[in-house]
Amino acid sequence: MMTRNQKHASRPWAVCVFVAVLFCSGSVLAQEKESLYKRNRHLSFGIRAGFNQLGADFVYRVDKFTIGTSGLGDLYYHAGVFVRKDYKRWFVQPELLYEFNTKHITVVNHNPLPFPYGYNAAGGVFYMSNLVLPVRVGGHLTKWLAVSAGPSVHWHFYENESIDYNHPINQEHRVFKSILDGFNRVSVGLRAGVRFSYKRLSLEMMYENRTLMRRIELNGRTYPFRINSGQYLISGGFVVFRH
Repeated sequence: MMTRNQKHASRPWAVCVFVAVLFCSGSVLAQEKESLYKRNRHLSFGIRAGFNQLGADFVYRVDKFTIGTSGLGDLYYHAGVFVRKDYKRWFVQPELLYEFNTKHITVVNHNPLPFPYGYNAAGGVFYMSNLVLPVRVGGHLTKWLAVSAGPSVHWHFYENESIDYNHPINQEHRVFKSILDGFNRVSVGLRAGVRFSYKRLSLEMMYENRTLMRRIELNGRTYPFRINSGQYLISGGFVVFRH
């Protein structure tokens, strides 16, 4: 029968064997992973589509008005194409997307005496169509998981509104028209996200921040009026072909 001292004497050998097996297994996995990244030099072309939601919150005192919004915007959509160049564990991915989103804005008049009761506040909805060029650089953390970040350029080629221009606030001051005219035609943002991939399919979750507006002109005067838009996106992708 093995004594207690003999049992304790045999344990270091068991630990050494365990460490050796673990080291060998890790070396094999690392070599397989490195081999995978060495072979990963594809040029991929794909399509993607999903949902986006603006999250910009702001409140400004302009002249005798308070103009602001709060909470998330409505859930809308985007669609487009992408090209991804992989090199080992890194990749660069330019995209061309169409995005549509909206934002609700409220105007409160702090001097409502000339107006009937209840006419001191008005609300409007702005509809924005954008052509977007994001270029992201990222890296593969695992075979299925990657992270990326990069700039995005937005061209606002169509904007409209759902506003009652017969409202006294607009009849006298045209506040909403001033807001609509103040939106940037081109804006630059920063977009970052994470991608889960399986074969040709992928799912991406991203966050973007950009400046939609810098100033407003009302009644012949210019006021600071900065709208920073935080946008949340979730998007599904499919690789059409890979070279």
